[in-house]
Amino acid sequence: MAIRRIGQIFVDLGMITEDQLELLLEEQKRRSGELLGKVAESLGYITEEQLAQALAEQMSMRVVALGELEIAPDVLARVTEPMAQLYRVIPIEFEDDTLTIAMCDPQKIMIRDELRTLLGYEIKAMVATERDVQRALDRFYTSGNESVESLVAGLEDDAELKQPPMRPAKKAR
Repeated sequence: MAIRRIGQIFVDLGMITEDQLELLLEEQKRRSGELLGKVAESLGYITEEQLAQALAEQMSMRVVALGELEIAPDVLARVTEPMAQLYRVIPIEFEDDTLTIAMCDPQKIMIRDELRTLLGYEIKAMVATERDVQRALDRFYTSGNESVESLVAGLEDDAELKQPPMRPAKKAR
């Protein structure tokens, strides 16, 4: 099955007109290498949420809002922080040897393939906005950094540590 072009999906979903699509395609040519969805978003033709919806439509996936989603610690632990940051994914559910992740770049199929190989699970993907993924990465994976920072701040305020070190007593001869 051929993947529908994102610009046509924008038109089919009523997000833009055919004329706007033509203008977007012209602008994309001027912005060498930039994805059409990002061009449309930067010009204000679509919102980030509409882009996620169109990508989900294109890739036959569902959209997930990560905002207030509660994710079990054992699910989060299945993807390390460096891996989550590198691939920009959030694990959201684990069931029957299948890890469901939220990602903002669903067209990057290699991410799912690499995670499947590295983790040894089947990977099911859902689409989230880039902003939601970044907020979730900050919320779920940087708490360790905050703990270290608060620990250092606590050490700096510790009165005993501010005392000059005691010199060992000299041995009597």
